Formats: sequence, C-alpha cells, structure tokens
Amino acid sequence: MPKITVVVPVYNVEAYIERCLDSIVSQTMSDFEIVVVNDGSPDHSEEIVLNYQKKEKRIRYFYQENMGLGAARNKGILEAKGEFICFIDSDDYIEPDYLACLYQVITHEKADIAYCGMRQVDDQKNILGVNPQTEEELWSFEQPSACNKLYRLSLFKDYQITFPVKLYYEDLATIPKLLMVSKKNVRVDKYLYNYYFNEGSITKSYGKRVVEMKKVLQILEDFVKANHLEAYHENMEYVYLYAGVINTSFRMIMARCFSKKEIVEMIRHFESVYPHCYQNQMAKKRFPLKYKVIAFLIRHRMITVYRWMVLLRGKVQHG
Repeated sequence: MPKITVVVPVYNVEAYIERCLDSIVSQTMSDFEIVVVNDGSPDHSEEIVLNYQKKEKRIRYFYQENMGLGAARNKGILEAKGEFICFIDSDDYIEPDYLACLYQVITHEKADIAYCGMRQVDDQKNILGVNPQTEEELWSFEQPSACNKLYRLSLFKDYQITFPVKLYYEDLATIPKLLMVSKKNVRVDKYLYNYYFNEGSITKSYGKRVVEMKKVLQILEDFVKANHLEAYHENMEYVYLYAGVINTSFRMIMARCFSKKEIVEMIRHFESVYPHCYQNQMAKKRFPLKYKVIAFLIRHRMITVYRWMVLLRGKVQHG
C-alpha cells in the first residue's frame, strides 16, 4: 500500500498536464501513487496521460463522463489506496519536496492535516503573488483550498465527507468540514504549491452561479449540526459574513444581472442564519477598513451607495 495517493482531476488541460505530472513524479520521496481522473475532457489530455502512464507505472488512470471537479476528486477518494491523500489541480505544479515535507510533519506530529504556503504563477512560472496560509487564515475559512494540503484518508471515510457535485465553491463546502473534525493540523512554513493564475477565469466568477453560495454555506451548517460542532460557531458566523453577506453581494453586483431586490433578499437569508454576524469578533480583528465599510453599508441597506462604489468608482477590490 502506498503511503500517499495523489489525485489529479483532468479537464481541458492539454497545455499543462505534462508539467503537472513532471512535478509529481520528480518528488524526492517515491512511495506514492497518482490517481488521474479524466472528467470527460474533450481535448488531447487523455492521450497525453496515457502516453505518460507507459513510462510511469505509479499512475492509475480513470475516465468518467463530465461531472465537474467535485465528482472527479470524489472518484480519486474512492480509488485511493494510500494512508494519506492530496489533490493537485492539473494546471498547477508542486515543488520537488512537497510530498516529503508534508508527509514528514504529518507523521511526526501525528496530525490529520498538514498544509503549506502557495505561490500564484503565470505561464512562464513567474511568481505573481504568495499566500503563506497562516493558521489564522486557515480557521477563517475565507479562501480554503483543497490543493495545498495532505489529509489522512480516514477523515473522508469516517465522516463520509465528499466534494459537492456540479456546485460552485466546492472547496468551501468541503475543506472546513475536514478542518473541524481533524484532531490536529500542522503547518509547513514553505511555499511548496504553485497555483496557476488563469486571467481568463476571473470573469467566470461573476455570473448566475454566485447564488450557489447559499447552498454551500447550508451544507456546512448542516454538517456542523449533525456532528455537534457548535464550538466552531464564531468561525461559521464569520464565514457567513465574509463569504455570504459580503462576497456574494459583491459578486452579484459585479455580475450585473441581479436586481437590488434580489441582492437584498440574499443578504437577508445569510443574516437570518447568523443574526449577530456584524458583531463577529473575528471580523473585527481580520477585516481591513474597506470590508468594515462594506459591512456598514450592507447592514444599513445602503445598497445603492455600495453598488456605486463597486461599479463606478472601482474603489472596492475583492477576490
């Protein structure tokens, strides 16, 4: 049995998949398997992977009809043979000691999750930005990524955790669950994961699907209740304020296809779950001034002013 299963979902990445696989097979540790899941990719990705498999026997290849990233990762979880599992998006790549560093610390510390910092890179591997992934950021659930972490596979099995299928924000619906049930999480203070920044993907986040945040946060809320995780009330309240009230309203404005009434109705939904979210202590500590201003405008229903700030003056920048 391999120590680690590396899951690589594949869809329309013929330009990047070989770079990704090169970075995995050149790891300084060797006791791992690579589970490649082709999610019905219409390009030449399958041909590239199958040719690669001829020279790299650690690759196990699976094909399924297109069901989205979440379904592809779930297939990887189902087929995994390792004690630990990680996910690498097929247009990203990892540093040579990625697996070794995470495996060493997760086993030495007897942890359930190990995580590291991330770099944002372009086509030429130029570094566009870095995310050190601090413990404070991790527990804020602000921008959870499945891809810079090594997990004990039993977390998924014991708590029946899977990624949602055909749903936006699949990482947000899943990673907080794992963090909350993990007995111990440890950080590697290195930038070992390289995230490819696709400029063309920015506008895709501003469309009708932004309203799926409502479903995603409900998935988290249901999990918290089912597993009696009330100790994470403040974390959940924070993510409802940040991802629900602020992030979703911002993206609905940017999408330019929602009325003021629809935006207010969405805000009211999130507020109804956590009525005191505007007093959240994590938000008071973490929010920069611009987020505090946004929260004030939303709370007092100054939506017209908020929209004007976003669309006309462009003073509010939000990821």
